[in-house]
Amino acid sequence: CFQNCPSNIPTHQLYATSKDGLHWEKKSEPFVTFENTMYAEGAAESQLVFGPDGYLYLFFNTIQHGKATEEPHKIGVARSRSMEGPWAVSEKAILLPETEGFEAGGVVAPHVIIEGEKVRLWYHGQTKGSIKIGYAETYWPLDF
Repeated sequence: CFQNCPSNIPTHQLYATSKDGLHWEKKSEPFVTFENTMYAEGAAESQLVFGPDGYLYLFFNTIQHGKATEEPHKIGVARSRSMEGPWAVSEKAILLPETEGFEAGGVVAPHVIIEGEKVRLWYHGQTKGSIKIGYAETYWPLDF
């Protein structure tokens, strides 16, 4: 579910591994959790990026169970040295929606490229009945 999600449906980030690209083994445990995160109860539409500092970065849009219509989605980031963790979730969301305009309903579906000293982020901005592509950038490294 994406909006008006019941609070009893958990949202987890799972992954699979493969030695040959043909045969995959699903991992049954979430690799990142959000128990101590103030701005997200879960994550969706995530992208994994290898950072120039050797960390894995997971960019995601937030899930707030039962609050989707009250609080717009945001974009957050977590990092780890390996898929197995431990993962550190940023203390604050890295992209918040504007209160008016094409992203007033939330920002979702991050796509990130790290180029030199720039982090480039494309995302979907949404309002009722409309989704448009937005762009934001910041300097590398990201603050945690």
